[in-house]
Amino acid sequence: MKKHQLAVAVLATLLGITGNAHAATATTTLDVSVSVQGACSVSATGIVFPYIPNDLASANGDVTVTCPAGMPYAIALDAGQHSNGQYRQVVNNTSSIPYELYKDQIGGNVWGDADYGQTYLSGTSLADTGNGLPQPHAVLGVMGFTGGEQPGEYTDAVTVSVNY
Repeated sequence: MKKHQLAVAVLATLLGITGNAHAATATTTLDVSVSVQGACSVSATGIVFPYIPNDLASANGDVTVTCPAGMPYAIALDAGQHSNGQYRQVVNNTSSIPYELYKDQIGGNVWGDADYGQTYLSGTSLADTGNGLPQPHAVLGVMGFTGGEQPGEYTDAVTVSVNY
């Protein structure tokens, strides 16, 4: 009997027959994809200064850049619409108030475009490398008030350029 069982087991092995029979097969697909970015994108959150008569006010904004992983880029901020050639300023119909933008700390490195657009030579761009995800960069602003400012809404617009 043992010889018979051994012979059947050897024959089954040679014929590829096993004890596990499959009655049906279920299938699906595995989707595989990649999104290759060929360009960088940029967005910005503005700065709103509080009014503090006879003092300095600080406020922060944000520039967020999305570039492909490993792609170096530089963020440049121009002089703004109302620069007088020496500093940026917000204006209303009759008055202006100077302000400055920094890339690391207030009173630190001025954020400008001296190395790209050359509209604001007081500062240079901020360099970084993309990681494929949105990367926020704080914009630190400071504005000085004399206390004699005319009432009203003061505005400026600074163009943000990402060079890559």
